[in-house]
Amino acid sequence: MASIIQHYGKWRAQVRRKGWPVYTKSFDTKAAAEKWARQIEADIDRGVLPGASVVAARRYTVADLIEDYRRLRAQSRPVLDTTTEHYNLRRLADHLGTLDAARLRPDDLVGYAQMRADEGAGPYTINMEVSKLGTVMRMVASVKHMTLPDVVQQARPLLAHLGLIGGGGRRERSATTTSNLRSPTPKSQPSRNSSRRGRRCASCARWRGRGAMRSWPRYRPGSAPSRRRRN
Repeated sequence: MASIIQHYGKWRAQVRRKGWPVYTKSFDTKAAAEKWARQIEADIDRGVLPGASVVAARRYTVADLIEDYRRLRAQSRPVLDTTTEHYNLRRLADHLGTLDAARLRPDDLVGYAQMRADEGAGPYTINMEVSKLGTVMRMVASVKHMTLPDVVQQARPLLAHLGLIGGGGRRERSATTTSNLRSPTPKSQPSRNSSRRGRRCASCARWRGRGAMRSWPRYRPGSAPSRRRRN
């Protein structure tokens, strides 16, 4: 059962159900608060999350959606005015802000993508902006416990088919010219390093020969160990 109380000159409605989130909203009149509470309870009785317009008690536009997203991000990681995310959100709000977020259709996103393409935006840029709209809708719907359509995923196949969205371009390596290649050293003309290695190996062989001759123990005069004479 919803509770309707007067609080600071307004009427606050609160709906509590076991296993469901708490819905609270204030209104100017008691009749409006009761009507809103009945709509919330009707959706819960049907086993579905209330719609965005029901939770907001008004037409919930894309501009409202983006504004709520900015407020949620301000609590943890604010969206700075110098970031690409800020400009993506501003473009979405400018072109789609007046539309009802709960009634967005794939055609709306196709029209937005075509308009951005006419402005000179590439498929990768449009894809980033559309993906950001999907992120905003999922986050706000989860926090506010309301239902929003997954319109971005519904529009992706059509957007990709029309070539309006796509991934980033692949980096192509320039062809290597023969002038950049080092010419191999002819076998008939040994390089300087190979001649050095040859001289080094020859000197090592000589030292190994000397080492074999020196392998016998040698004692200098007066350095040989003394032996005790036995009586």
